[in-house]
Amino acid sequence: MHVLRSATLAAVATLLLLPPASAEEAAAPATPAQPAAAQTTPAAPEPTAFQRALTAYGQGDLATATSQLETYTAANADNADAMGWLGFLYLKQNQAERAVTTLEKAVALKEKAGPRQEKDADTYINLGNALLQQNNNARAIEVLREATQLAPNSSEAHINLGLAYSRAKQYSQAAQSYTRATQIGTQDASVYTSLGYALEQSGKPAEAAAAYRQGAQMDPANATPAKNRYNLLLSQAQGHQRANRFAEAAAAFGEAGDLASGNAKPTAYYNQGVMLSRAGRQNEAAAAYRKALAANPRYYDALVNLGFVYYRTNRAKDAVGHFRTAVHVAGSPASRALANANLGAALARSGDRAGAAAAWRRAAALDKNDYESRSLLAGYMLDQRKTAEAIRLYREVAHIRPRSAPAMNGLGLAYQQAGSFDAAATAFKRAIALDPRYSYAHNNLGVVYEKRGQLREAMVQYRRALNVDPSMADARRNLARFNRQRAAR
Repeated sequence: MHVLRSATLAAVATLLLLPPASAEEAAAPATPAQPAAAQTTPAAPEPTAFQRALTAYGQGDLATATSQLETYTAANADNADAMGWLGFLYLKQNQAERAVTTLEKAVALKEKAGPRQEKDADTYINLGNALLQQNNNARAIEVLREATQLAPNSSEAHINLGLAYSRAKQYSQAAQSYTRATQIGTQDASVYTSLGYALEQSGKPAEAAAAYRQGAQMDPANATPAKNRYNLLLSQAQGHQRANRFAEAAAAFGEAGDLASGNAKPTAYYNQGVMLSRAGRQNEAAAAYRKALAANPRYYDALVNLGFVYYRTNRAKDAVGHFRTAVHVAGSPASRALANANLGAALARSGDRAGAAAAWRRAAALDKNDYESRSLLAGYMLDQRKTAEAIRLYREVAHIRPRSAPAMNGLGLAYQQAGSFDAAATAFKRAIALDPRYSYAHNNLGVVYEKRGQLREAMVQYRRALNVDPSMADARRNLARFNRQRAAR
C-alpha cells in the first residue's frame, strides 16, 4: 500500500495580518505581531568605544556600532548596559543565537548588581524577543514575565509576552497579556487582532469578534463591513471546526475567501478545502484547493492536498504534476520530504516504479525518520533483486519502528532472498512475537522451514496463517501443495 500524507489546516488571521503559509497539526496561531525590540537607550557610562557605538547606531551604521561594542565588551565584560546594547544590535541584525548569548549575560550582570530598575526591563524584552526567534517559547515566557514585573505599564512587555504564550498555545494567558497591553493604551491595531485570535482559541468567539472590530476601527483602511464580516466568518468557521461540523466550517471559510484579499484569500480557500475533504466531499475540496492556487500558484499546502485528492480519486497523473510542483516550491527539507514521498506514491500508481523509487529515495535522504518511503523503496529493491540494498533499507525501517511487525517481515524476506535462512527465520519470528496475528510472517516462516526441510514446522505455520486469515491465498496454496506432496508419498 502506498501511504500518502496531506497537509493540515492552515492558520487563519484577520485582514490586518498576513497569515503564515505553513500548516500545523491543528489550526495553528497566526503569528500575531512580531515583537519589537525595546528601543530605550541604556545610559552610556563613558565616551569610549561604547559612546562611539551609540553615535554610529544613531546614524544607522549598525556594522560600526556592533564592532565598537564588541571591542568595548571584550575589555569591559562586566558592563551590563554595554552587553544589553550589543545583544540588541545582534537582534536588530537577526543574529538570534548571538543575541541570546549576549543578552543572557546582560541579564545575569543586572541580577548580580543588586535591585533591578524599571529601565532594566528593556534587556529582558529584547532577550525574550531573541528567544522567540529561536522558538524557545518556554524560556521566552519566563523572561518576559520578569519584564512585566519590572515594568508593569510597558505595553511592549505585555505584547511580547502575549506572543510567547500564543506560540506556546497557552491562549488564555495570551489573551490576558494582550488585554493588559490594550488597557495600558497601545495604539497598535494588530494587538487587537492578536487578542481576537487568542480569544477565538480560548473558545470565546463573541469577545474575539469584539476585539477584531476594535482593531478595524483603529485602522481606518480596514474598517469596512466586509472586513468585519470576514473576521466573524473566521470565528464561525473555527467554531464549526471544533464541533466537527465540517460542511458548515467549509461554507464559512469559502465566504471568507470571497471577501478576503492578499495572502488571506488563498488561506481561506485552502481551509475550505480541508474542511470539505474531512466532510467527504472530495470533488468540492479539489475545487477549493484550485481556487487557493489561482490566488497563489506557489501555495505548497494547497499543492500537496490537491495532489492528495487527485490520488484518492484515481487521478494519479494529475496528482504527479501537483506533487512535482510542491517539491519545487517546498521551503524546508521536511516539506520536500513529504512532497517527494507523495510523488513516489503517485508515480507508482501511474506505473512509473523507477520514478517512484527515485522520489522515495529523495524523501528518505531528506527525512531520517521517514518510515513509509524507506519501506516502499525497500520493497521495490526486493522486487528488483537488489538484495543488499533491500536489507540495508529494511534494517533502517526496523530501527525507526522497532516494534513494527511489517518491518521485521520485510527484513525477513530480504534475508530469505539472500539465502540467509537462519536470519530470515529470526526476523519472521520477531514479527510474529510483535504481532501474533500477522499472517504474512507465519506464511513466510513456513516457507523458510520448508526450504530447510523442517516440513512439520512449515505445515504448522501455514495453518496458523490460515487460522488468522482464512482468505490468504499464498498460505492456502502452500498448504495444499504440501498436502499433495505428502499424499503422493
